[in-house]
Amino acid sequence: MKSFHKYRLLAREALRPEASDNFDSAAFVILLLFVGIAPFLYAASAAVERQFFGGGSVLTGGTMLIELFAFLLFAMTLISRAPVCPFRPMAIPLVCFAGLIALGLFQLYTLPEQVLERVAPVNLEIYHETNDLLRLVGKNGPLKPRISIAPIETSGYLLFALACVAIFLSAASLLRSRLRRAIFGAMILATASIQILLFLFRKSLEHLEGEIFATREQLAAYLEIALAVGFGIFWAEVLTNPDRAGVAADRSERLEKRILPLAGKFAAWAAMGAGIALTQSGSAILAASVTAATLLTMALWRRSARSRRRGRARVVLGLFAAALFAGIVLGGTRFLRLQELRSASTDGSPRFMVWKASLEASKEFRIFGSGLGTFREAVRRTQPRELPGLLEQAHSEWLQLLVTGGVIGVFVRLAVGLP
Repeated sequence: MKSFHKYRLLAREALRPEASDNFDSAAFVILLLFVGIAPFLYAASAAVERQFFGGGSVLTGGTMLIELFAFLLFAMTLISRAPVCPFRPMAIPLVCFAGLIALGLFQLYTLPEQVLERVAPVNLEIYHETNDLLRLVGKNGPLKPRISIAPIETSGYLLFALACVAIFLSAASLLRSRLRRAIFGAMILATASIQILLFLFRKSLEHLEGEIFATREQLAAYLEIALAVGFGIFWAEVLTNPDRAGVAADRSERLEKRILPLAGKFAAWAAMGAGIALTQSGSAILAASVTAATLLTMALWRRSARSRRRGRARVVLGLFAAALFAGIVLGGTRFLRLQELRSASTDGSPRFMVWKASLEASKEFRIFGSGLGTFREAVRRTQPRELPGLLEQAHSEWLQLLVTGGVIGVFVRLAVGLP
């Protein structure tokens, strides 16, 4: 009975903290619901496509639902009494989003043909070819020349980017209490754990068709978010763990109260790393290992800044722990898919073929790119015959941005994405 009363008080504190109202509580519940179901929204969209923007283009139903969730959450946050988070802690991600959105708007802006011929001659050539085809089928009204070779796709990309900004700002305002942040982090880890179990289940039943994530790289990228959240929860426990044994009677009881929460949160963090290893995505495994080492080193160095000797010792210990963590996570996996690279020649590997086609496409859209969200249309010009079907992803974020955003897009990301 005491436990039920305790959890009821915690739920009331989470839903109604100071300076809150009904809209604030409802927005927090919607945020948790969004975190729980967002990965599944793409599953339904594999078979269902809906018309959007009235231009004949399609936008997956899952993406549309995510955008509706995002803007509904943002509207409720604005209506509520939730205090606005200061701009300075959010400056880097907001500037990053602002730079990409500005680039996308410029790509959608109608330019004179003389200007477009100088800055993006291939883009202008594509518009001329498209207008010639439209005249052959009797369509009146030529398309206006823009940098984006598929304006509807770029518009959809910008709408999704605005939805990400809306979620980010809403979460920054709603997660203002420590209890809410803990619940939010636990929800992310629980959802990621479900995705890992579903992946293992589908892997064991190879005949079962359909995946929640289109590729293993996408699942690994999602789990990398949970890995960072897991480290935050684990390190918060490291910092506050001594307080748990303040009223313990003896040494064994103090040790029990401290070890169990610490071990449990470390296990949750390690489980996210193990999930990334199961995807066998070499780039994700390497990124997770480097990130683990970096976060541990930074955290231990900051904690021991007052004592240089102890600081250096803890940094070495942190690097050793990160290496041990990476070794456990990588055990039994094909790190960077070395066996795959050995068994397949560079020219015959589908991944290398996609990279080569992406590099060739980036040469045609050097400065301003083909338009954000238009990778499929841009790489079609250089896609080899040995790769049938549509290429939706470059399997490299930097290559894909180089094709769709050009050198300007890569520069924007580098300028605002690095400290």
